Amino acid sequence: ESKVEEVILVYDLGGGTCDVSVLKTGSSGVLQVLATSGDPRLGGEDFDRRLVTHLIDSFKKKFSKDVSAEPQLLEMLRVEAEKAKRKLSTVPQATVKLDFGGTTLAETLTRGQFEKLNDELFRRTLEPVQAVLKDAGLHKSEVTTVILAGGSSRIPKVQQMLSQFFDGKELMRRINPDEVVAYGAAVMAAGLSSEESVEYGGLIDVIPLSLGIQTAGGFMTTVLNRNAQLPAENSMPFSTNKDGQEMASIKVFQGERRMARNNHFLGSFQIKGIPAAPRGVPQIQVLFKVDENGLLTVEANSKDSGKRSELVIKQERFLSGEQIQESLSEAESFAKDDQREFDRAEARMALKALIRSLHSAAESASEEDAGIFQEAASEGQDWLAANPDAEAEEIHEKREELEANAPELPTKPASAGSDEGGGELDMEGHDEL
Repeated sequence: ESKVEEVILVYDLGGGTCDVSVLKTGSSGVLQVLATSGDPRLGGEDFDRRLVTHLIDSFKKKFSKDVSAEPQLLEMLRVEAEKAKRKLSTVPQATVKLDFGGTTLAETLTRGQFEKLNDELFRRTLEPVQAVLKDAGLHKSEVTTVILAGGSSRIPKVQQMLSQFFDGKELMRRINPDEVVAYGAAVMAAGLSSEESVEYGGLIDVIPLSLGIQTAGGFMTTVLNRNAQLPAENSMPFSTNKDGQEMASIKVFQGERRMARNNHFLGSFQIKGIPAAPRGVPQIQVLFKVDENGLLTVEANSKDSGKRSELVIKQERFLSGEQIQESLSEAESFAKDDQREFDRAEARMALKALIRSLHSAAESASEEDAGIFQEAASEGQDWLAANPDAEAEEIHEKREELEANAPELPTKPASAGSDEGGGELDMEGHDEL
């Protein structure tokens, strides 16, 4: 409703996930999504489990009854624990009762107990808030409005922590948290409908996960970055990976992992008719375009032959909702492993590049030097084959050893046949197909 520029943070804490978005709006009424983040494994069900575990232990001590040993009784406890959680958002204490076979188990829970049991989980809900502000390039003081969504956002302690994070800012409570998502969807649908006269400026969304292609060595080369505003478009230059290569495969992925195979595969296509030339010489421009509706078009153009090929990827192929947050969580969890794998792959590519240079240098060198070059190249190839799991440091040491034992190589890397297949990139900038 505001006609002045606002930065709005939507904090959605539901039953199974915690999702946070930052939007910007101005006099035009257009809502512009700046960034999104979340935790797919954090929500009201996690708070319930903490309560259930506490009550099981309490009933064991007070009544010598192990509720967890009886599935039907355990399910009853889960239902009653959730009811108690809801009540504690409005009253200071709630009683959990289980009636079975003429026996009653009862335990009174206070809001303070509930908050203590879940304090660590409540604090975790602030991590996506910090992440989304970082991605949007904003300081928390720049947020003008905080909107609550999802039933678990009613919890007083959650609201208190969120308000404190924003230095005491009053949270918007005008819209029912259980209805805010439906309310927004209804306004958007009415605004887009020609039959309704609802004032709606529109929504500028963002790309939730990076989009890119696989390059030589298995790298993920990003063409469109996460949180790029829609419509989005970007192109990058690539080239071939082997001598005489006349076709290249373009494999498209979605995700934040360093290696393509760890991301979500969206599809692939080929560009044919590339003029035969030494590796790295042909010019192939790859263009990514995502429209306002999230439709992705990937084009590959050979500048040398004029040949063109494209792939259209519809929304149903993309990760969405919880899958996006799962992907982001995995990227964070495996960051160290991914960096290690990335470093190993780059080191192997560098050693292969040296081997190609050694083969090429042997062709124009004196008979004596040619033998040394060929021997070093063969040694390098044999070592790579015998050490597929070598770490980056070991590979770098082997490369330096081969360089030290061979005569000085030409300063310009020579082009020799690669043992990599078409459709992948070499390590120099990850720009060869």
